[in-house]
Amino acid sequence: MKNRLFVVNKPIFKSSNRYMGYVKRKYNTKKVGFSGTLDPFATGCLIVAT
Repeated sequence: MKNRLFVVNKPIFKSSNRYMGYVKRKYNTKKVGFSGTLDPFATGCLIVAT
């Protein structure tokens, strides 16, 4: 999946970087970028680009 932009809901108790690893595996892509960083104790939406 290349050149996509979407929004994911980050669950609580996971860092933004760790959750991006999950997104990379799920969508079978090597590069993923996101805007902003949420604390591990926060939940919310992350804008993700592949």
